Amino acid sequence: EIDNPAYDDYLSPQNYLVKHEIYGSLNKFYTATIQFTLSDEVIEFLKSFNFVMFDILMQNPSKAERINYHSIVISKNDWNNFKFLHATDLHLAERNDRIYEIVKKWQKSVRKSEVSEIVAQSVKAVSWFQRLLMKKPEGKEQTMKPLQKRFINPNNNFRTFIKHANKRVNQNDLDFIVLTGDIIDFSILSKINKEKRKTLDFDYEFSNWRIFKEILLNISQKKRRGMVSGQELLCPLFTIPGNHDFRPFHYDLRWANLYKKIGLNSTEVIALNNELMANPISSITKSFRALKAYLIEVNSSLDFSLKLGINNFIFLNSGSDSFKNIIDFVSGHPSVTGVTNKQIRFLENLINKTIKLGNNTFLMVHGPPINPKKTMRSSRRFSFSKPSKDKIFSIDEFKESIMKKWEKRPSLFRIDDKFD
Repeated sequence: EIDNPAYDDYLSPQNYLVKHEIYGSLNKFYTATIQFTLSDEVIEFLKSFNFVMFDILMQNPSKAERINYHSIVISKNDWNNFKFLHATDLHLAERNDRIYEIVKKWQKSVRKSEVSEIVAQSVKAVSWFQRLLMKKPEGKEQTMKPLQKRFINPNNNFRTFIKHANKRVNQNDLDFIVLTGDIIDFSILSKINKEKRKTLDFDYEFSNWRIFKEILLNISQKKRRGMVSGQELLCPLFTIPGNHDFRPFHYDLRWANLYKKIGLNSTEVIALNNELMANPISSITKSFRALKAYLIEVNSSLDFSLKLGINNFIFLNSGSDSFKNIIDFVSGHPSVTGVTNKQIRFLENLINKTIKLGNNTFLMVHGPPINPKKTMRSSRRFSFSKPSKDKIFSIDEFKESIMKKWEKRPSLFRIDDKFD
């Protein structure tokens, strides 16, 4: 367990792999030592570049070959100076690449006179529960740009991000990338019908984790209108999950007017929903097994640390949706289960064993450790053993710069009676 002082990031598989039968009936884990020498070609390559990546090819006579891509990295960096990119909330999904095509087809088939009728029919079809999860309908539509100039495809954003990253890699200006959660929007492909979902066990082939990996490696995908070309990522990548990565099924983009964030209008999202109908109940569920393909194909560790020279990188899983506040959930505000006591002990062990005085420490986590509600006074959210005049009433006042201005040590500001 990660809270055990003897825990080793590199040798100790975490117990959820067996508990949730991520690898089926396989429950034994082995440490493999790999020895190899660098070829003249690789040595020559490293004269011009800071690192080189290798795949591991595993061959089994009775099974198909398995490739662990980009799994070994040899770097000549001393880690005194390095650069990395941090990205979060990619929200990748096969659905993203279908939206443009679906809406363009609808635009060609519908007449303007029919739009008001479609909206009226949609309102009738929306259940009371769905209305609860949706914001008030927007007012009169403003004149909008053509779809191709306003539609935002998160998959395309990631493809473009990879191309920018590769340019920096080729200039020896980037060492690695960190993705901190909400890598995918939901697990099961939205095109899978309700009946077929019952027979699936979050298999890689039918999940958006496959879409993530295909974009990452630039594996050929079905070409759709509006998709941009991609490239294989040329640098190491470290990941942790976010709350969306625990969500099994797709949701209605009308919730909290989320369609506006990708450049659609209210009539276009109705057409989209008719094509990709979302179940209002299953849309707000969560499942650890939604991570199955991630744990098998991407990263089997939910909490881990990495030491590069005097730099400590700590990666923590902030958990799934808490569902304690349904309004927070559907309006896109942070509402995760958060860091556990076990993770706190993991951090304490790292402080005692690994992190040395003078080290740089980077904590990577998806959900915020403090998640106040704007309408709730801080004095009710936190208990401070301080006079009322010194109580903190704004989240901004937690900043170290403010504490320094007040000539207070950070340890004086306790969030609760247990941890600083």
